[in-house]
Amino acid sequence: MTNARFDALFGGPPRRPEAPLTQRDMDLAASVQAITEEIVMKLASAVCPRDRGTEPVASRRRRAQLRANGKLQQQGWFDNLWLQPAAGDAGGAVGAALVAAHLYKDVPRAATGGTDGMRGSYLGPAYSQDEIERRLKAAAPVFESWPTTS
Repeated sequence: MTNARFDALFGGPPRRPEAPLTQRDMDLAASVQAITEEIVMKLASAVCPRDRGTEPVASRRRRAQLRANGKLQQQGWFDNLWLQPAAGDAGGAVGAALVAAHLYKDVPRAATGGTDGMRGSYLGPAYSQDEIERRLKAAAPVFESWPTTS
């Protein structure tokens, strides 16, 4: 997702899929991470004094921004920080729908009392120990059962 200007600025084209990582690749990734963290912190500090005590919502575009999210949480600027789990375009769509509902349909923006309003959507479905073992045995990999706590 780059172009010739990017290639010229950063000394060549992006790494091809499955190509070995080079020092240049790692340096570029670290630089993008550092700049993104700086932007996140500046944006958050700009709204913090005005919204102190509120619960901001952030939709992270890239999973790599977990580090930036952690730094933001460590600042203590907000009482709670909720990170919407649908990263990327799906997160933007969810946010746009919530804003439209609030602005045009007078749907209140209400906190869920410290609970996950999406009810752990990122956790996936639950399976019993027996179901897990049955599926693993059918796939025939080597595995060892762990004792269950319940």
